[in-house]
Amino acid sequence: MLESVPTGLLTGATLMLALAALAFATRARRHGKDQARRLDELLQAETARRQAAEHALDEAHARFAGLFELLPELLVLSTRDEGRLIDMNHNWTPLLGYRRDESLGRSGDDFGLWGGPDDAREIRAELRVGGTVSKRPVTLRRRDGSAVETLLSARPLQIGARSYVITAYRDITAELAAIRRLTESEARFAAIFNSAPCALSLTRMSDRGHVDANPAWEQLFGLDRHAVRDQSAIQLGLWVDLDEQRAVYARIASNEHVTQREVRLNLPGRQGIATCLISGRLLNVDGEECALWSVVDITELRRIQADIEDLNRTLEQRVAARTTELSSALDTLRQTQEELIRSDKMAALGSLVAGVAHELNTPIGNSVTIATTLAANAVEIGAQHAAGRLRRRDFDEHLEVTREATGLLVRSLSRAEELVRSFKQVAMDQTSEQRRRFELGGFLHEMAITLSPMVRNSPYVLEIAPLEALEMDSYPGALGQIFTNLLSNALLHAFDGRRHGNIRVTPRHTAPGWVEIRFDDDGNGIPAANLPRIFDPFFTTRLGKGGSGLGLHIVYNLATRILGGRVEVDSAPGRGSSFVLTLPCTAPAGATENALRPEADTPRTLNFEDVGPII
Repeated sequence: MLESVPTGLLTGATLMLALAALAFATRARRHGKDQARRLDELLQAETARRQAAEHALDEAHARFAGLFELLPELLVLSTRDEGRLIDMNHNWTPLLGYRRDESLGRSGDDFGLWGGPDDAREIRAELRVGGTVSKRPVTLRRRDGSAVETLLSARPLQIGARSYVITAYRDITAELAAIRRLTESEARFAAIFNSAPCALSLTRMSDRGHVDANPAWEQLFGLDRHAVRDQSAIQLGLWVDLDEQRAVYARIASNEHVTQREVRLNLPGRQGIATCLISGRLLNVDGEECALWSVVDITELRRIQADIEDLNRTLEQRVAARTTELSSALDTLRQTQEELIRSDKMAALGSLVAGVAHELNTPIGNSVTIATTLAANAVEIGAQHAAGRLRRRDFDEHLEVTREATGLLVRSLSRAEELVRSFKQVAMDQTSEQRRRFELGGFLHEMAITLSPMVRNSPYVLEIAPLEALEMDSYPGALGQIFTNLLSNALLHAFDGRRHGNIRVTPRHTAPGWVEIRFDDDGNGIPAANLPRIFDPFFTTRLGKGGSGLGLHIVYNLATRILGGRVEVDSAPGRGSSFVLTLPCTAPAGATENALRPEADTPRTLNFEDVGPII
């Protein structure tokens, strides 16, 4: 520490003592032994005094060194003019990060110690005129570049002929950070307090006078918060029950929190008594105990709750009455749907009958014409034979005509017989809903013959792809109804506005015990928005134009509930539609005609949300 000060400042007394001894020797030789003895005594006394002074100085140095190292602040000894560091205590490295050996002999400017460029110059200027610097805020830079906020105190120090400065730095970085956090916290509290949507107020515990309130409190109570300062709630007449107020203040005084306590308050800004939820807690504001209150008006909420309770008391009766009405309406709706489904099936069968009847007119009419012609020829030949005018040539012509006519007659009657047989089987299946064994390819062929009148005089083509023999144990009537409905749907919707079109039915055997039947058309396609609803009952895009909205609904119910399979559709506008039936070769047991009735546990039941707008 001070041993680093130039040695000439500390050994001057010893040098003076040596000079005095030399002078004494000279005088002793000059004045004699007696005087020399006396001077020797004086010299010894002076030596003792000087030694005592040096001892006292060493003790002072030791006390200074101890104080220099023990103080919690950073102490720095530097030259006054250049600011070169002469010594520093143990806080130098922990505070600034520089080692002692690399710092001695350098000034703070050499390694950028000063955060403010003018701080060092101003402090040195004050010290040169003999002044002192006390608790001046300065910013220092650590070795890593981070800032340290300090309070600087400095004073000049004269040691011999040299001028030094002793400087103390107190680290206040943490204190300033705490002050900033406190300031920010107070600012956040003020912002939250003033912008909170619920009414907040602050009252003193000593006299219960108002300290502050937020704008929401002003709006709730209809009072100016500045006008009510220092007034208590009792003076303002806000509490209806004063015992209630004393109770909540007693809880706050015992450092308990009051949470959502329901109280009655007078609101000067409006008529009547309000029901409010009040919460409070104890706070220390500037050394004074205060209570922070929040008030929420629940008057309207309590009124609504009372209305709900009254409503609930009569709800069961209304629900029972409404349930009865809805049950009756649902039963009526189910009956109506069953009648419509039955009517739709009969209408399809009637259309089939009309088509077959029209188709039979041609072969039967041809047969009648041929038979009539044969009868007339037979009469004429008989008359010629009786009159003896029958010639061989006439008889041969008669035989040739007869052979041609009988051939036409047989072909016409065979066509009629085929139509009647197919129609009979289809009609029996669709009216009886009986389960039986049948060969799928032959069944589809019979369906194509029976339904041929629907497409014979139209520009549309129905094609049945061939299938290897596949026997099924199922309900041909339900499958025929599906075939009829899908064909009718294609003719009515898919080819609307088109001059030609193709319908292809492709059956194929898939997994063991399962068969897939595809109904493909190259028609208009189905918009994506309609795809999720096409199997819903009464959904149609041709209401009043021949569409009932039940055709595909019947297809879905027959496929899923009677035949035990599933039906899927793939379509897009402009690229046609594909309906894919996936059916077991053996239908599930127990399926009956009632399966078409809408039940509560089926995904396609009719309900008020399913019906929606009919387009």
